[in-house]
Amino acid sequence: MKLYKNTEWQKVDFNNQKKNLPINWGKTPIGEIIIANDKSTIKASESKKFGKYPFFNCSEVQTKNFDNYLIDGENIFITTGGDYMFNLYFYGKAAYSTDVWAVKIKEQNPKFINYFLKSNFYINQSYFRGFKFKHLDKKGFKQMIIPLPPKQEQSAIASILSSQESIISKTKDLIANLDKRNQFMMDELLSGRLRVKEENGQPIFYKNADDNWQTVKINGEDVDIPKDWCVTNLEEEIDWFTTGNAFKTNEMKANGKYPVIKMTDIKNGKIEKDFKVFCDTFKEKALLQFGDLVVGLSGSVGKVGEVLTRKEVLLNQRCLGLRIKKFKIYIRNILEHNFKKWIDSTVKDGVIPNLSHLDVLKYNIPKLSEKEKQMIDNILYSLQLEKQKYEEILKKEEQTFTFLLEELMSGRLRIKI
Repeated sequence: MKLYKNTEWQKVDFNNQKKNLPINWGKTPIGEIIIANDKSTIKASESKKFGKYPFFNCSEVQTKNFDNYLIDGENIFITTGGDYMFNLYFYGKAAYSTDVWAVKIKEQNPKFINYFLKSNFYINQSYFRGFKFKHLDKKGFKQMIIPLPPKQEQSAIASILSSQESIISKTKDLIANLDKRNQFMMDELLSGRLRVKEENGQPIFYKNADDNWQTVKINGEDVDIPKDWCVTNLEEEIDWFTTGNAFKTNEMKANGKYPVIKMTDIKNGKIEKDFKVFCDTFKEKALLQFGDLVVGLSGSVGKVGEVLTRKEVLLNQRCLGLRIKKFKIYIRNILEHNFKKWIDSTVKDGVIPNLSHLDVLKYNIPKLSEKEKQMIDNILYSLQLEKQKYEEILKKEEQTFTFLLEELMSGRLRIKI
């Protein structure tokens, strides 16, 4: 197969608008090529985490199962209720909930039709109607016009997109496995169960000896740590801290000199560049820099993020900014590993505590030798970099899929078979 740019077009009526299609493509209402399966009587709540067959409900990702199947073969599962419409393809025995419309495709390639619906996402939503609770207008949806390339080209398009989705899926699985490995390494190294030393310039891992443990109080709890470790406060590890600013409404802007960090800006331990709120002035020297840490004091209590933008940024109220002296990766992982657990353990009757900045600064952490701390810092950083590398690969593969989906489904990009 070879991809090439299409040059021959026809102007056609397409869902109440004029649209260009390749000259040898046809079109039809989707209702002409679908066969509806029987409506399910299974409620979404009856599904299981484990079961014999995949179960489809109003979720964008199929994660549930059921012990009996309703249908077999190639089917497209379309949501009929919820916030918005989406569709999933599956080949094999499966079950589905009452809020899912399971359809078979006749005479055309089912995968191609499924990918067209994916590429047509925002138009599909016009058939999802209702004020408080939205439902799919099946009658209107059946009138939607879809393009029909020659069947051989449909199969080729579906094959290319399916292969790209497979790459994305395998990359996600790899990242998930790296997450598990990184979490395991972090748990073992930060607890002292796994130790590290240097031999001939290389880090050597070893298990902490059974007779090399002591029980100490850490944040009011008895904890076992290696005998050559002790306990210190987070305050000893920082150069500088700042509490957040209580900005007035008229001080906040869509654009301005300094981005303002809110706890919602922290995603997976990172604070990057997509800021929504800015401010030109502030009352105290409170500018954070690249690499500083932010800790939530209320709302998202215990949430930790690292500033990864080169711009100087400000903190919103109920946040604490920290500048770490040394071993920033080690300290950040200590906070991510233990601080949130400690916060959760203090929740009573569902009430999340409000912390002061002193609560955080006086928080106990293990104290170990500078050498071992440096080695743990280096190891955790290398694990972080490896995961980031594959996250960048995933981002590019997803961009490639989006590009191919748009170009192939519009006919701008064709396939010579």
